[in-house]
Amino acid sequence: MAMNWKITTAAMLFAIITAWFAVPNAQAQDTAVDPVAVQKLRQMTDYMRALPYFRVRTENTLEDTLNSGQRVDNDVTSIVTLRRPDKLRVARVWGMSDDRELFFNGTTFALYSPTDNMYARYDAKATVGQLLDNLRMNLGVVMPGADLVYPNAFDIIMSQVTSATVVGQAVIEGAICHHLAFSSPGADAQVWVADGEQPLPCKYVVTDTSTPELISTVSVLSEWDLVTVPPDSEFEFVPPTGAQATIFLPRDNAEEAGR
Repeated sequence: MAMNWKITTAAMLFAIITAWFAVPNAQAQDTAVDPVAVQKLRQMTDYMRALPYFRVRTENTLEDTLNSGQRVDNDVTSIVTLRRPDKLRVARVWGMSDDRELFFNGTTFALYSPTDNMYARYDAKATVGQLLDNLRMNLGVVMPGADLVYPNAFDIIMSQVTSATVVGQAVIEGAICHHLAFSSPGADAQVWVADGEQPLPCKYVVTDTSTPELISTVSVLSEWDLVTVPPDSEFEFVPPTGAQATIFLPRDNAEEAGR
């Protein structure tokens, strides 16, 4: 009997430890588009749209594949400062001697490379959303997590959605979050929305499902500053001493900002 008791106790301990560290299963939904998931996404996007300004730190993981087919991850840290409707600054720390800074003051867009002490700029009177469209379509510049910055972020994420699910709850950067998942033709999206009176996005994942590699872009957002009003000077680019001016390449030759 003693031997059986020891075996049973060991089995129970193993089961407890396994259950402790296991990832919770996604909750089954009765409908393809769960209205609760849609409601929580709407709460987040409405809250974001109403913010007149903010600063946030983003930790981005950009998945890619080598010529051999092996998947690799590229990590990029950015500090994003936005003041609606037409002010944006992004300071990107690549970590591989390829830092970049983006400035937009409502009329002029500038991109600066501290590594090379070179910059390019052009006139663009637009809102932040219009600028992001312009960068993507004309220059091939795509910022990770940019969907969340648009005033119509809800419509962008929900476009052609075929399923919406509340996966469950998770803790991201110390915040209890609602984990939501959305699927549409060619792309899946996941967003973790902070619980409480400030339903800020804590994590955002977009997966390209149109290819076998299922490449994803993962953005973790933290250190939100919703109090400090960024001054106009923060969005103005002044070329440093000795900086060389260059021109933007057309889209076919432009390098994506996150690659």
